[in-house]
Amino acid sequence: MPVSLSKRDDINLDTVFRVAWKKDTVEIGEKALQRIAVAVAAMLDGEPMPAVPASGQGGAGEILALYPLFAELSTRFDLEVKERGSLINGSPCAAALVADAALAARRRIRMAHQV
Repeated sequence: MPVSLSKRDDINLDTVFRVAWKKDTVEIGEKALQRIAVAVAAMLDGEPMPAVPASGQGGAGEILALYPLFAELSTRFDLEVKERGSLINGSPCAAALVADAALAARRRIRMAHQV
């Protein structure tokens, strides 16, 4: 059964465990998809297009190329700390690594108690 994500509270250690360790699939809820799609469509519907550097981006990493395209779009949502970067850059690896470490630690603690 896929993990359904519709709101922030749907992302927790249980859902990370199911997806990362149990290989469950992820399904983005219709309401969440619709909200992002409407915002992107509005961005393309006669509004001035985002400025994109003609000479490319000069910073390290490929995610910086997305910033000029989605920075303004991210201001249209009521986002919590670091969520703006996730919308602009995609899923940050650091959050996934921390969740994975927390899940691994839980198993190791249980094992240590058995020893």
